[in-house]
Amino acid sequence: MAQFLSNLPVGALIKFGKHKVGSETAQPIVWIVADKNHSGYPANSVTLITQKIIDLRAYDAWEGDDEDIDTDPEYPDSNINQWLNSAAASNWFVKKGSKDNPPDNVNTNSNTGYSDRPGFLYNFTTQERLALLPTTHTFPIQHLDGSFTTAVANVFLPSLREVLGVTTVNDKTTRLQYFATNDVTCGLTAQAYTNTSCTDKPVSIDSTWNYFSRSAAHNDVYGVSSTGTQTNISTHDGSGGIRPMVNISVNTKISDVVDNEGCYTVLTQVPPVISGTNSNIGVKSSAFSQSYTVTDADNDEVIVTEYIDNVKVRSYVATLGATNNFAVTGETWLKLANDKHTLTITATDGFDETTRTFTFTKSVTTLVVQRSTPIEPTTEPKSIIISVVKVIPQEATFKVEVCRNGFDTTPYWEDITSKVLSGKIHEFDTDHTKTATKWGINVRVTIDRNGGVGACYIKEIGGNFE
Repeated sequence: MAQFLSNLPVGALIKFGKHKVGSETAQPIVWIVADKNHSGYPANSVTLITQKIIDLRAYDAWEGDDEDIDTDPEYPDSNINQWLNSAAASNWFVKKGSKDNPPDNVNTNSNTGYSDRPGFLYNFTTQERLALLPTTHTFPIQHLDGSFTTAVANVFLPSLREVLGVTTVNDKTTRLQYFATNDVTCGLTAQAYTNTSCTDKPVSIDSTWNYFSRSAAHNDVYGVSSTGTQTNISTHDGSGGIRPMVNISVNTKISDVVDNEGCYTVLTQVPPVISGTNSNIGVKSSAFSQSYTVTDADNDEVIVTEYIDNVKVRSYVATLGATNNFAVTGETWLKLANDKHTLTITATDGFDETTRTFTFTKSVTTLVVQRSTPIEPTTEPKSIIISVVKVIPQEATFKVEVCRNGFDTTPYWEDITSKVLSGKIHEFDTDHTKTATKWGINVRVTIDRNGGVGACYIKEIGGNFE
């Protein structure tokens, strides 16, 4: 079974996406639910931050002693921002200025150059990438006091204030709920510790380590120290910790139980499938059924609802893969006017809804209603009285016929329309007897629209005989 991400408390762990530090197999990333509907972030979102530092990389490459970005680094133009939001297999680096250098081992230190690495999102599935909500951030422009710029990113580093709650940088952010009551320090994942090529890393996997924020400082970048305090880290320091954040929808589908590592898992969010395509199924002159099947890759319980012209006909739990029939028969069919109509089928698994729409045109000029099996009397019928409740256009013609030899190969029908309209008893024509072994009473009602439009149906036929 599954549930919505919104159900999880702040502090819960969730696996989402994969990362590859070196040549190892990409491994699941463990995130912490850091906040819900965080101020300034997309509506109906859950903010995630990695549980630990997932890699050691430089914030930005060295570009010369006289470069502006080295003295006043701007996160939107940083290499790390570009890499975190790239799904490219290679060649993700794009120069942002004439002096912009790739973050290779020449232009960063600690042997953790990454310009030749795939983009961070390369090991995410297409569905996982689509789940990321674009988030707008505000940044103070370092060399212009009081001025701000904005940038949009799907993956981003935390601001200093979001983690520590300090007001060192006026970036208009607020502290994440998780860090208001939990430790801000963390170490490296086992994957990062084992596979990093960094020449300067913690003495043990249990040690905490510095990690970058996205908040710029003069000459450096603000970060969170291994002791949980504010620190400055050189932009091209390849030993700086990377601890990304993302926002995803509160309606993201996740497991309802944790795995053996205490983590929930984002589930494949596949909507139910209704067979066929939205189409016009043509002109219908008599009652019919439209067949279809419903499947769901997640094997969730699927509720199907059928509508005619947006009026609910029925709702039921689908048997996945079985053939279902949308029956436009009986009174449902009879009440439909000669006109265009819509059949709508919806299927919901509690997370997503799929709709299939069929259109058709009802075109019936003559309506004939007759018992499929005659009534068998115990003695020879002598008389009959019939009543018909109907809704027909003014121009329509109406005829009621009865017979008492309904089991014959060719029954003798008697027109009793005038007597039905006047409510009188009809005496059977006794000159016509039966050829079958038994008598059989039957009634036939015929309506011809005669050019009339609008509702045309028989609601009830009643009567008695002796």
